[in-house]
Amino acid sequence: MGKDIKDALSRLQDFSRKIYSGTANQIYTDSTYMKEWFSETALQEILFYRSIVPDYKNSEVLMVILSRAARSARLVPHYELARPKKTS
Repeated sequence: MGKDIKDALSRLQDFSRKIYSGTANQIYTDSTYMKEWFSETALQEILFYRSIVPDYKNSEVLMVILSRAARSARLVPHYELARPKKTS
């Protein structure tokens, strides 16, 4: 399991370096929700990581890691999630 996690992290770090150098192939999503909740860089990293998860035997563990990372990477702070929305 540790080998899968380390390899996935290494691949993600390589992809992230490509993002910052402008050489990464952009990954597209039609999800308005994802585009609103994550910065472009975080969204690209999340989509890339999700795309490599099926490559691993321990994909369920990698999905848990992705879920926790996505929660931490959102643009909306935790305290804003609990605040009631204004009604017109």
